[in-house]
Amino acid sequence: MGACLLTNILLVKLALGVLQIAIAISAIVGAVLLQFNILILESTVAAEASSFYVAFLVAFGIVFVISGLFLVYDWRESALKREIDEAI
Repeated sequence: MGACLLTNILLVKLALGVLQIAIAISAIVGAVLLQFNILILESTVAAEASSFYVAFLVAFGIVFVISGLFLVYDWRESALKREIDEAI
């Protein structure tokens, strides 16, 4: 029972880490699209607000990438430690 619960927790860590990285990449791509006006949003987004949104999305993306990478790293370390403990 305990091993199954630990495996589920490790899988949740991995899933959340990958999800956070995907959200972060989406935010950064959205910032690039907004900055270079690829979606042609001139009439709906003011130029002053556009730079704020770009900065916010890039900062949000960077923080989420770092957080997601830490979750994936923690999953990897926990999985390796579990394998070593099972081998002993």
